[in-house]
Amino acid sequence: MPSYEELVGARGPASTLPGELLAPRKAFPESYNETEQDPAPVIALQANFVRGGLLLDCAAQHNFVDMSGIEQCYSLLATALRGEPFPSDAIAQGNMDRRNLVPLLQADEPVLDHGQFVRPGPDNMPPPPAEPESPFSWRYFRFSPAKLAALKAMATPPTTETETGASSAPPYVSTNDALTAFCWQRVIAARLARRQTPEAVAKFCRAVDARRSMGVPAGYMGDLVTIATTTLGFRELAEAPLADIAGRLRRDLTAVNNRDYVRSFATWIQRTADKTTIAYGGRFNPDTDIGSSSWAHVKLAKVAFGPLGRPSLIRRPDFVPLRSDIYFMPQTENGDIDALLCFNQADFDGLMADEMWTAFADYIG
Repeated sequence: MPSYEELVGARGPASTLPGELLAPRKAFPESYNETEQDPAPVIALQANFVRGGLLLDCAAQHNFVDMSGIEQCYSLLATALRGEPFPSDAIAQGNMDRRNLVPLLQADEPVLDHGQFVRPGPDNMPPPPAEPESPFSWRYFRFSPAKLAALKAMATPPTTETETGASSAPPYVSTNDALTAFCWQRVIAARLARRQTPEAVAKFCRAVDARRSMGVPAGYMGDLVTIATTTLGFRELAEAPLADIAGRLRRDLTAVNNRDYVRSFATWIQRTADKTTIAYGGRFNPDTDIGSSSWAHVKLAKVAFGPLGRPSLIRRPDFVPLRSDIYFMPQTENGDIDALLCFNQADFDGLMADEMWTAFADYIG
């Protein structure tokens, strides 16, 4: 292993952080066996001592804990390391009964169509890859505060005037919407350039924290996530203004980030007799689709862990590929967002040859 100083100096490339060495468990999409003698832990911590520092890994069972829950786990650990008592609200929120958080629909209330989350059968599997197999790997790219601000400006529609001459404020677009739209557009543009398949259809899946929409406090440590999906054609994605793509992503996120949708989704899951027929992100073809989870809102970079100080880097260890996936890391103290991408070599070659991509994304590795 490199020293702590070397890891931080290199900004933590994925290849320098082997998951099989640094983590107590495998990570999705790999699985592991559990027994009554060795049950799967809800949360497991592993402290790795390297020259000059500590690499602390937290692994969580995702059907019990989401990223906001991991953030709270780290926050409680930091509280203990500072020698402070756990806040009473943190204890109460950490012990909330998950069975009462999402009121299910009554028998006379309609359930929305959630058929997109049914696992495809053997006759409805994704088609074979559109091109020869190319190895997938994880790589980090950094987006500085200045580049993030520029992307948000590009993704925000201009102010318009009404018939009476009054100004109409543009629809809200977040920095996350802008960054997500940019990554989606550039990856699909790279795929379109080499495949020449303008009629192909791409889907983008975003994990959405439903705590706020359900009135659940941030300190709740269980899994309360739903999925927003947006579908566009390759040609439309490559040619559309960034504001149009970001607007679609925001619209589709808003459609699922509300109390009615979450209640319907939970009711549908509860009423589905065979839960193995449900796919977490729905039907997914890594040849055309992309999945994403943003941890940019997580404030771990500013958390003081007592005598250990504040984290210099926040990284996901390098595990087996989760094909066509993007994680947005917690913001650094300086406001950077590091994106962890898992694509094949042809995709990365296309991105590195894309002047628009390299103008905004700083390669880490």
